[in-house]
Amino acid sequence: MRIRLLILFALYFFVSGIYAQQDGGDILRDEESAITSDTVSPIREQAHSPKKAAWMSAVFPGLGQIYNKKYWKLPIIYGGFVGTSYGINFNYVYFKQYRTEYRYRLDNDGEKKKFLGLGIENVNAERQIYQRNMEIFILLTAVWYLANILDAAVDAHLMTFDISDDLSMNIVPCVGMGSLGMSSYTTKLPPVAGFSFIFNFK
Repeated sequence: MRIRLLILFALYFFVSGIYAQQDGGDILRDEESAITSDTVSPIREQAHSPKKAAWMSAVFPGLGQIYNKKYWKLPIIYGGFVGTSYGINFNYVYFKQYRTEYRYRLDNDGEKKKFLGLGIENVNAERQIYQRNMEIFILLTAVWYLANILDAAVDAHLMTFDISDDLSMNIVPCVGMGSLGMSSYTTKLPPVAGFSFIFNFK
């Protein structure tokens, strides 16, 4: 008698589990479609183009940030260009002076015109130092220019997404058939009752 009751009890959970899985599948499909439509998704109606922002900053640095309405970044961008431009000009002035003196000494058998306390080797070394510093600042200017373009493109790309803070969770009871994988065989386990946690982003 007890064996029959156990068999009937197991059949009941088995049939309930099948129907629960079917209903649960429909619920999950509905929830997935809702999540797909409600979670982080591009705002198609918004015509804010990352490509346009990048091109604007490429043509004129800072213009893409204005397009993205990130006006507070303009002092940073132009401050960087002012700094690198100053570095280029400062090093170029001294590079030119030492280069002129070095060429003059080469053409006049070592006769000194400027930097009287320095030998020709020292003049040449100073010329190379200022030349290297000038090239470094030129490289920094190019990097800063590219960073300005990348920043405008990334900001514009992020503006095309709607990220909501509204998060809700539903707890749905479910009954499923468990299984235990063992090498190439699968062992069926008794029906298992549990809960499904469904997160909704609105």
